[in-house]
Amino acid sequence: LFLVDVSDSMLFSSGEKLKCEYVAEMISALSYVIQREGNAIGICLFNDKIVKVIKPKLGTKSHFDITRELIRPKNYGGGCNLKNAIKNSMTILKIPSLLIIISDFIDIGKDWEKYLEIASLKYNVIGICVRDRLDRCLPENVGYFVVEDPSSEKKILIDTKEAHNYYNKKISEEEYLIDKIFKRAKSSCLILQTDDEYSTPLIRFLEKRSKIKK
Repeated sequence: LFLVDVSDSMLFSSGEKLKCEYVAEMISALSYVIQREGNAIGICLFNDKIVKVIKPKLGTKSHFDITRELIRPKNYGGGCNLKNAIKNSMTILKIPSLLIIISDFIDIGKDWEKYLEIASLKYNVIGICVRDRLDRCLPENVGYFVVEDPSSEKKILIDTKEAHNYYNKKISEEEYLIDKIFKRAKSSCLILQTDDEYSTPLIRFLEKRSKIKK
């Protein structure tokens, strides 16, 4: 089951692709391979609520149904509640399964860590953190940025010269914490950046994860 964040922050891009576009391409390719191997595939799209659920099924129709929902604009937007999404995924999956959580892990709500640990006891859980380059690094000495919160529409003016070191340090600490939370749940999380290709690091990550589980 793909558990996919479709909240406001996934609509951001500083380059060619929105984070949600990058995710849609990746899931479409990955789900095709999984169903070709004879496995059932499904998806749960979430923001602060559950947006759409396609329960795991066998066959190519599931792949096309998943792809269709990923490119449907009305499915995107809103806040984010990962705790609620993980709780709901455990009502969808009735047997031991692979649960793939895909998000930028930005403003995902509180207390999700506990439910990640619970889910990891029942399923093989992996995380894929998809971020834009500006999510991860603020350029230095490029002037002033006006940043707007898509949910509240509040704006702030940032001096990149002053904010550069603080911002990058905080992001590094945040990504370290995300990785630590997944490891504590005996799981793993891969960080992907939207201006990099996903296939090679994803294959290596899954191969490494498979060896660990064995």
